[in-house]
Formats: sequence, C-alpha cells, structure tokens
Amino acid sequence: MISRKVEKFHKVIRDQHGSISNDLHITRKAGALVAISSGRVIAMEEPVVKYCPLFKALFSSGELTGSSIEERFIKQAREYGMFKPGRKVIDGKITVPFGASEMMMFALKRDIVDTAVVACEGTGTVMVHVPEVVQGIGAYMNGIFYTSPIPGVIERPLPLI
Repeated sequence: MISRKVEKFHKVIRDQHGSISNDLHITRKAGALVAISSGRVIAMEEPVVKYCPLFKALFSSGELTGSSIEERFIKQAREYGMFKPGRKVIDGKITVPFGASEMMMFALKRDIVDTAVVACEGTGTVMVHVPEVVQGIGAYMNGIFYTSPIPGVIERPLPLI
C-alpha cells in the first residue's frame, strides 16, 4: 500500500513541478508524506496525526500542522544538515530510549550484532558497523521512502571507530 501511495505522491510532485529533481527525498511526519529538495519542503500531504506527546517532549510543540512540520524539517536541515551534502552522520546521543537507531547502536556496542543495515537520505541502504554512525543516521530520520544520491554524503570518509 505505501509504495502505491509514494508513487502517487511522486506523480503529484512531477505534475506540480514539471519534472522530478535530481535532489528529491520523500519521508513521512505525522502520517503525511513530505517531499524535500535542495534542503526545503516542496510538497506535503495534510498531516494525519494532529497531536503527539513525544513530538511535544522533543520539540516543544505537540501540535502537528503543515507549518510546524515544515519548520521541523528546516531546523533539521540547519542543525544536522539533513537532506544536504553536509549531513551529520555521527552522533552518540540518545534521542529516545526506545528508538530503532538507539537499539541498533546499543546492540553494536555490546557486540550483539556485527553490522546494522539502515536507510539514509542521500545514500539509500547503508551497512554500518560503527554505533555512532547508526545513531547519527537514524536519530532524526523516521522513515525514508525515496531518496536521491547526495555525493557529499556518499563519498565522505567515516572513522573506523
């Protein structure tokens, strides 16, 4: 179902903009698909979720509107370089104790697993063995449904911690 929904959203973007940018990323916030290009929101569905206590605890506002979601993506682009060549990919900070990236980070640190396979905007599927890179990639990304290559992210050398 989600792949058909993403395909339809992709078509809406193409119809609105005349073509698909070489720099396009589709993610989701509050149940709404969000398209980002050149580090800015270019299309967004209406949010399905209107209030989230976790969103409030993390970001000071629990109300989820198109503008609050867009503001959050702007902040993520500014603070973490998300959807841009300078994307921060190393972070050992725990965002939420039950997050997928936090669990994978701890599994790697405790040698429960050797490698995590994660999705990262700008690269696609990544195999990672460094716990802080798993967390850096996943801490603020709640789902990526479509991404375009960002050479500055793909080609950046990472430490062999």
